[in-house]
Amino acid sequence: MVYLTSGTGKSSIKTIPYDDFPSIPFPENPKNRVVLPGILLKNLFTSIASCASTSTVRPELASIYFSIEGGILTAVATDSFRLAEKKVPLSNKGTQGKFLIPARNALDISQALPDDDLILSFDEHQCAFVSTGGMLVSRLTNAVYPDYRQIIPKESVVEAVVLKKDFEAALKRTMIFSDSFQKIRVSFDQKKNLFSFFARNTDIGESSEMLSARISGSALELSFNHRYLSAVLALTGAESLSLVAAGIGRPLLIKGVGDTSLLYLVSPMNQ
Repeated sequence: MVYLTSGTGKSSIKTIPYDDFPSIPFPENPKNRVVLPGILLKNLFTSIASCASTSTVRPELASIYFSIEGGILTAVATDSFRLAEKKVPLSNKGTQGKFLIPARNALDISQALPDDDLILSFDEHQCAFVSTGGMLVSRLTNAVYPDYRQIIPKESVVEAVVLKKDFEAALKRTMIFSDSFQKIRVSFDQKKNLFSFFARNTDIGESSEMLSARISGSALELSFNHRYLSAVLALTGAESLSLVAAGIGRPLLIKGVGDTSLLYLVSPMNQ
């Protein structure tokens, strides 16, 4: 029993044997450890976890994929409609490994991580985050992550470079007029160097926004869910965005200009 006493009050709480609490072995392989700032890991988790699937039908898509190789930590999340990849340089270049951590666990862990340096350790079944204040452990997802590199376009039909603040402001205004499917049409006009948004809702009206852009390639129109377009804004601090399209029905590749850490893909909707 646990007894609580305060002033004139007293409470007793029944307990259960502590031997029933499951043991949590710490991953002991020293090769599977890296040291990195907690604030960096927190930002990584919170930025890309929203791109993971919320369905448990395919647990691998409800997870964040981690790959550590050549001194680079690569984190990937996708729900099959959009994909975010972030890369982080590491001081320890000898560690290698791949694992899947459930996205919900990653979000919970991010709220408890310190800002200063911590140790990330992992084995086949779990990963641990160790700091001076304690240790957080998560079981890993036992699944195979799809080879996402295959869907990244290797060629392009058109590329537009726009200011991020202009992209964000125009998108926010246009999305008000999107339909029940949250569809927004994106247009590349290489002759006038204009990148534009268009949305129509039969109950509200329609809206179009044109942005000055540096465009190379051919004219093209694609439609997207505006939520997936706006998600990229939280993933990069770059002042400008590069949007590369490989053609109708192909994913749109978005990067921050000068930001080599980010790769973002979003699949188009039917026109």
